[in-house]
Amino acid sequence: MFTRAHHLSLFFLFFIYILLIYIRLQTKPTGYRGVGYFFLIYVNGLPKMTDDTNFVLVADYTSIIVTNSNQGGLQTALNKILSDIIAWFKANFLLLIFNKMYYLEFKPKIIANAKKMDSSRELFKAMEILTFYSQYILSLLLYVVNNKHIFTKNKEVHIHDTRSANNFYLSITNLTIYQRGAHYTGIKIFIIFHIHVDPSGTEGSANVSICTDGSKTENHIGASMVAVKNSTEIHNETQRLNITCTVFQAELCGIIMAVDCIQSQRQKTSSYAINVDSKAALLAIANKHRTHPLTIATRLKTNELRNSTSITFHWVKGHVGLKGNDRADYLAKIAASYNTTNAYDAIPINRGKQILEEYYIKIWNATYLNSGNASHTKLFIPTIFHRLSLPLWPNLIFTQFLTNHGSFRSYTSTN
Repeated sequence: MFTRAHHLSLFFLFFIYILLIYIRLQTKPTGYRGVGYFFLIYVNGLPKMTDDTNFVLVADYTSIIVTNSNQGGLQTALNKILSDIIAWFKANFLLLIFNKMYYLEFKPKIIANAKKMDSSRELFKAMEILTFYSQYILSLLLYVVNNKHIFTKNKEVHIHDTRSANNFYLSITNLTIYQRGAHYTGIKIFIIFHIHVDPSGTEGSANVSICTDGSKTENHIGASMVAVKNSTEIHNETQRLNITCTVFQAELCGIIMAVDCIQSQRQKTSSYAINVDSKAALLAIANKHRTHPLTIATRLKTNELRNSTSITFHWVKGHVGLKGNDRADYLAKIAASYNTTNAYDAIPINRGKQILEEYYIKIWNATYLNSGNASHTKLFIPTIFHRLSLPLWPNLIFTQFLTNHGSFRSYTSTN
């Protein structure tokens, strides 16, 4: 049986409901803040249903704060309060829409048995908690990655073949409101986003472990990669490089072979660990300021693959019994020598300078030998190669002695 108080409550609720509908019909699509205030009146009794939980009512949004000292107790408290809320909503003829509910879990130092003054840095890493700054950076990166089709690349704006041609175009603007926006800031962070390298010396853990190596002998220089899954070798590749290339280039070729392998196999496996015994090569890839063509290509391909695949880079010690690394070293030294063609023949800058220096020294030596002058000097320095091998630094007196041009009687008597 309904009492007089029940009838008055139902009448009041019906009146508020009709008033909300009227306000909604009379206002613009942007809404009216008064609706939120009426909603607060409607759910005013919600916080009074329990003394163990804090409710925060803001317009038409409601926050529920539940705390507990351990994970199990927290889940029990959450289940209880949700059950009570559902019952309260049903009793008051309200519908609870679960797909619009969100939760955020905070793990204070108490859970980790940490002291009050302990740094939270390592605790956040262990609990996999992102700081607010990290969440902001991650959200901007995800915005760029998920909306690449709306961005323009530098090569679409100009025809110059620069090292940043494949980077997103950063508009030239002085508007602060635009520079602080997600579009502009997202591009800047995406461009400077670097690849992390694990320097611990331990092999990375993933579904597929890949080891790469580069090696140079007197007769050839080679690069290789070996992919291992469940202790079984599933793929390997080798490349032969031009004999003028360096070991550094060979290491980079091995890494980019690994990335290309992942690109062809990424639909089959979700995580890869690339293990390299060259710190120089890994740090060059991680450093966005390094403009070596192989490092740029590796960074671009890796960032593209990371949209759907987990790729990690690890430095490992060479020749310490790591099977994958030893296998890659063998392939780089032996198997690559059987390749008849060079897969990579770009001359490194240092080697290019060395070749130019050797070329001009030969010209200098030929000019020196074929000249009828400097007959006295040639008694002491027969060739330019001999001169460059001597630890000598000319001065005024020494030059006069070698050239016989000075205050000597034999020279002054003939002039």
